[in-house]
Amino acid sequence: MKKVYLSLGLMLLFFQGCDYRKDYTLFDGKELKEQGMNNEIASPFQVVNNKGMSFEYKIRPHDRISILTYKHPELSTTTLGTNQDRGMLVSNDGFIRLPLVKKVQIAGLTQTQAEEKIEKSLKKYLKYPEVNIDILNKKAYVIGEVKNSGDIELPNEQMTLLQVLAKAGDMKDGADRSAVMVFRGAGATVRTEVIDLTSRENLMMANLMIRPNDIVYVMPTGLNALNKQINEVEPIFRMIGAILSPFVNIKYLSGN
Repeated sequence: MKKVYLSLGLMLLFFQGCDYRKDYTLFDGKELKEQGMNNEIASPFQVVNNKGMSFEYKIRPHDRISILTYKHPELSTTTLGTNQDRGMLVSNDGFIRLPLVKKVQIAGLTQTQAEEKIEKSLKKYLKYPEVNIDILNKKAYVIGEVKNSGDIELPNEQMTLLQVLAKAGDMKDGADRSAVMVFRGAGATVRTEVIDLTSRENLMMANLMIRPNDIVYVMPTGLNALNKQINEVEPIFRMIGAILSPFVNIKYLSGN
């Protein structure tokens, strides 16, 4: 019996020594927070300052877009249904296929640039073509300690961090409100902001505009991570208790 209790005690000591927060944290937000916002971190991620940068979304392969050609509905994409089944997909090599002009490469262009390029192609067949493009899959992604993690639609690219968090059902009680991380970028360059929502000095940062394809990560507090770890190991302790119970009862009844 002494060996059993000794083993149980060692398990408890091991559990107390675990870095339980690290197990439930995706990124090292603590280090970024201590260094300040917009610091450079190791490749393949590079954090660069993005304050004051103008932004206009550029079309990417696999974007879903709708095209409206005024007075020529036969040259327009379907406008009925959900975003998943309307419009057309930009191909893997960045092209779309349209009547008359066939293939047009629009990946890497802004909406305005793509509209102008399609209008120029249509001028060979139409007198005054007017084209309007709408990108249907502009989304940001919210993960971590929020009530409803997942994608958030950004139809007009005009949604602040607080609005996005509200769309995600707000943060959970176990969220670390002093280290909300926003990742943005593509390829080898990723920009990040670590935002302290508990500080009045950072109120302007709370109004940071969230862009399509941004990832908002709400970190857990150390206490919340500990609670999760306890919930995971609780069945193990219950099982150990069930195994020890007959031995304890026998020892009690025998009077030893």
